[in-house]
Amino acid sequence: MAIGRAFGKQSSSIYFLVAPHGGIRPAERHRSRRALTLAEREVISRGVTADRSARSIPKPGHIGEGLINIALNARSGLIQGGGV
Repeated sequence: MAIGRAFGKQSSSIYFLVAPHGGIRPAERHRSRRALTLAEREVISRGVTADRSARSIPKPGHIGEGLINIALNARSGLIQGGGV
């Protein structure tokens, strides 16, 4: 849609020009700086597996109990079948 506006054309007319060449490349994906790293997720996972409370799970770096609780609640939703 935006590319059509850039060329002053309808997006449907632009589609047939770019589709044979693979279309328009989507924007490169990247994780949010606030997202947990693999190592941080691993620490939380090991704590959950050991049946530890959020307070007793070691907190590397910037992780606080609130963030651990969010991760635990998300995991419990998956375990109970509430997640996709």
